[in-house]
Order: sequence, then C-alpha cells, then structure tokens
Amino acid sequence: MNHKLIALTAVIVILLSGLILISMGDNNNRKGQQSVTKDTSINMNKFKNISPKELLDMLSQKEKDYTLINVHVPYIGEIANTDEFIAFNEIQDNLDKLPTNKNAKIVLYCQSGGMSAIAAQTLVGLGYTNIENLSGGMIGWKKDGYTLEYNNTK
Repeated sequence: MNHKLIALTAVIVILLSGLILISMGDNNNRKGQQSVTKDTSINMNKFKNISPKELLDMLSQKEKDYTLINVHVPYIGEIANTDEFIAFNEIQDNLDKLPTNKNAKIVLYCQSGGMSAIAAQTLVGLGYTNIENLSGGMIGWKKDGYTLEYNNTK
C-alpha cells in the first residue's frame, strides 16, 4: 500500500512540475514585461509558447530561419520539415545538433507540449535566448487540422 502511495505522489509531483514549466514559458500573456528566470543573477529570457497556426505560418515562409526539433520519446510522428529528433531529457547531451549561435531561433515540440517545455527550459538554462515551444504539441497541431508524417526509421 505504501509503495502505491509513494508512486502516486511521485507522478503528481512530476505532472505539477511539467505544468509549472509550461506556465513559466508563456510569454504571450506578459506583453511589455521583460521575462527573466526566478534567479535574477542569471537574467535569462524565458521561452515563448507558439500556437500551431504560428508554426504553420513559419513553415510556409520561403526562407526558414529556425531549427525545428521533435523532442518526444518514443517517436510517434513528426511535423513536416523537422530538422532534428532529440529526446527531451537528452537535449543537453546533444548540443552538437543545435545551432552554435545561442541567439538562433529553436522551435521545440512533442506530443502535448510538456516534454518540449522541459527541453525549452533546459536550453534557456544553458544560455539559449530564442526558444519557442509548440503549445499543445502534436495533439494541438492535429486538433487544428494539420497533418503529421510518420517515418518508421526514426
């Protein structure tokens, strides 16, 4: 019985941590305010949540000025023109797959937005300043009527 209670408590803590990270990254409701982490000695910008429509508009541009990364594990599909596949919890170990310029725009997504929010916060903590997270992830993408691609070799 105690093991079940401990496991349930751990799951609740993990879920609440993900929700906190997602809400920390939502700059859309804080226009006009400079976003910084709670540790003001670091003074880093937070990541920005974007909508599926905003990502679609970005994907429709002739010149792509960002890196699109699927951080969901396990692989369940992808948005067309994804540049990289990096597990959300291994992003800090794969910096060689990211732009060397820490001001370059990086857009992250996963299934629902939680894993990508964790990866976004990790990148912010590593000094990246132009991180965007697809709000709602692939679920929101499909809900808005956009399609996913499936590659069995991933």
